[in-house]
Amino acid sequence: MSILRQRVISLMQSRPGERLCASCVAEQLGVRHKNAHEAMLKLEAHLGFRRGYGRCSACDKTRMVSGVAPDRAPAPTANEVDGR
Repeated sequence: MSILRQRVISLMQSRPGERLCASCVAEQLGVRHKNAHEAMLKLEAHLGFRRGYGRCSACDKTRMVSGVAPDRAPAPTANEVDGR
């Protein structure tokens, strides 16, 4: 797994119940928007993460956002997503 994806997982887990857009994730992690977006897309398929259209908890704009799903199992750790 990429280090960026691990950083996105850590960020999302540190903000339970919040949804973040790729722009805010990129800003908070100091990476390019495209890289944050791609990392977030890869997490979408994993149990524990939710992605959809809604309001970003950081910038308050309505757009595609991701976060830890509160009604599912806890988000996987970086090692679990990587298959280790």
